[in-house]
Amino acid sequence: MLSLGSGAKAPCSPLKKPICYVRTTSKRISHNGNVYIYPKASIHRPRKMLLNSLFAFLGYVAQPFRRNEPHRLVGRVEASSREPMTETEIEDLVLKLNKIEAVKFGEFKLKSGLISPVYIDLRLIVSYPDILEQVARVMWNQIKACDFDIICGVPYTALPIATCMSLGFNLPMVMRRKEVKEYGTKKAIEGAYQAGQRCLIVEDLVTSGASVLETLRPLTSAGLNVSDVV
Repeated sequence: MLSLGSGAKAPCSPLKKPICYVRTTSKRISHNGNVYIYPKASIHRPRKMLLNSLFAFLGYVAQPFRRNEPHRLVGRVEASSREPMTETEIEDLVLKLNKIEAVKFGEFKLKSGLISPVYIDLRLIVSYPDILEQVARVMWNQIKACDFDIICGVPYTALPIATCMSLGFNLPMVMRRKEVKEYGTKKAIEGAYQAGQRCLIVEDLVTSGASVLETLRPLTSAGLNVSDVV
């Protein structure tokens, strides 16, 4: 029932659970020896309602990343496309990498200590979603015939590539910590996995393979089997 103030009451549809609560408080302010009291009202929603709203929002945000949806990134090459890339698409990707200056020429010292006249900087592709998706698609087409259960990107540059592959092709993923924390779980490998599973390592660029080996060791120590690297 809803009180109308004059003593009369009007029927009101009963709610099984309140949508929100209105909590009234007051604020005391002193000024020039006078005390002023101001009423304040705040709305408090039940925790379940807040969680439902959060899940709805996350579902909306994740919608463009779901596979087999025709509206996903209209006009761009989709990482979820499982068709082999054509020569035209590969040429387009090469031109895009050159345009964003991911391919550099000069004299560069590599991690292995070798001096190279060419340097490929794939760190830049995180700022270009369409190029990142194309790179993920190229890698997927190279390993789709491999037998594996989960993937792991070599930190740090290959992490966004592995993540894009995971989202685009529904591939479970784990993450290797480059620096193991001295607190919390102190895990070197983060994510859900089981000993004996087959793990595919994703790397952005390979010269000596040192970074791949650095990722291989903690994976095998965690009980995962690694036989393929892309």
